[in-house]
Amino acid sequence: MISKKTSYGLLFLTLTLPLCAMKKTTHDPILVSLRSLAHKMHTIVQSKDTSTTPIQKKLDEQLELCYQTLLNHKHHVNPKDHSEAFFIACSYGDRKILKLFMPTFNIESKNEGGQTPLMVAAYHGNCETLDLLLQHNADLKKTDKEGLSVKHYVSFAPTLSSQDPSLALTALIARTRFNNSDPFEQCRSLLLKKEEELSHPKNP
Repeated sequence: MISKKTSYGLLFLTLTLPLCAMKKTTHDPILVSLRSLAHKMHTIVQSKDTSTTPIQKKLDEQLELCYQTLLNHKHHVNPKDHSEAFFIACSYGDRKILKLFMPTFNIESKNEGGQTPLMVAAYHGNCETLDLLLQHNADLKKTDKEGLSVKHYVSFAPTLSSQDPSLALTALIARTRFNNSDPFEQCRSLLLKKEEELSHPKNP
């Protein structure tokens, strides 16, 4: 059973990324773009807008806008200045966005909470970025400061019925992005498939 201490650790993970805009102001277009993406996703999903534009389309538009900005500045993307942006990309980005970070970033790096990109992607139900990280052989055995691996993160993923509104919103964003399917279950399936591949490697 997950401890109260660990629960607070997971809650910290969920709350820090959406609140990035409250940190020190920056004019860096890469970080600004990713912070804006996280903020817009929260705003759109919570919106009571009754326009004819589907929420899914609005989210896709924000992803594309972020991608185009990053594409225009891809030669400036670097681990020293854009660690925060990298982790936001793992949480809220898509395959195209994350690929712009892959050439220069260590996919086993950890954030302030000790989480790896794989843990962050799994906990936010981002099966798209999680799949890409697994394709690049992200380590499933890495643990955070509490000794938890990515399997724990996906097991204790937030749900729509989570008592904490921030956790329920995280689940809602994930389900909305992936057409109300169960992205967390898909993350579990991807991790299980990777475990099986590692346990039974194909002969060369």
